[in-house]
Amino acid sequence: MDPISTVGAGLAVIGSKDILVKMLGPTADYVGGEVKGLVEKCNVNLDDIFVRAKKKLGARIDEDGQVSPRVLKHVIDEGRFCEDSIVADYYGGVLASSKTEIERDDRGVSVLATIKSLSVYQLRLHYLFYSLVYSIYKGKGKSLGTDRAQMSIYIPMSVYLEAMQFSPSEDASAILIHSVEGLVRSGLVESNFNYGSQEYLAKRFPAATEPGVIMAPSVFGAEVFLWGQGVKGATGHEVVKGNLQLPPPEISIPVGSPVVQG
Repeated sequence: MDPISTVGAGLAVIGSKDILVKMLGPTADYVGGEVKGLVEKCNVNLDDIFVRAKKKLGARIDEDGQVSPRVLKHVIDEGRFCEDSIVADYYGGVLASSKTEIERDDRGVSVLATIKSLSVYQLRLHYLFYSLVYSIYKGKGKSLGTDRAQMSIYIPMSVYLEAMQFSPSEDASAILIHSVEGLVRSGLVESNFNYGSQEYLAKRFPAATEPGVIMAPSVFGAEVFLWGQGVKGATGHEVVKGNLQLPPPEISIPVGSPVVQG
């Protein structure tokens, strides 16, 4: 029996040989052998990623091409243990972004290595921040290459808290420091950042209304974000282009919230 056909029943994508072959090309042969031995929970986690990848591919799923086996290996190795929706969305996006007609194109491996190095908290802040960069600067004539130092965004603590969906036992302030410092250290935002009290932030941005964080985008940070959105061959610069269409954000950004340019 075809190994793909032996994968657990009821899985929307991994359980379908036809969809897997469309999505991955010849690399789909790897899935049967890898997935057969996984526990049911891991299968469910992986299937969620593949469902997200299928959605991001859209009509591209019927195009010729394949996903690099190296990219697929990283997705399987890490994605089966992924339960956070934003992390799963990034893995699904990179999987979709990686479908290409160029057999040796494995750029997704480097993006996945960065994602793997981040905590759930860091990746969730990364998603919030670049969703805001996209919504605020899209089609405004800015260039991430020359204007990013002037593209800082102030995120009030109330917006951050709602997006992060903390439980009562999580220390939001400590996690904010961990998250911002991690994004800076990884080159996913520029080094001209601030976080702290309203009084402290007001020295840089007088309109700050409450504690929070101010950050500026980097090309690399935007590249990782766009690969996570399923944008094929993204360099990062596309995040501010007027013709880029991304789905609505998956995390809550309060309507009318005071998220403004720094």
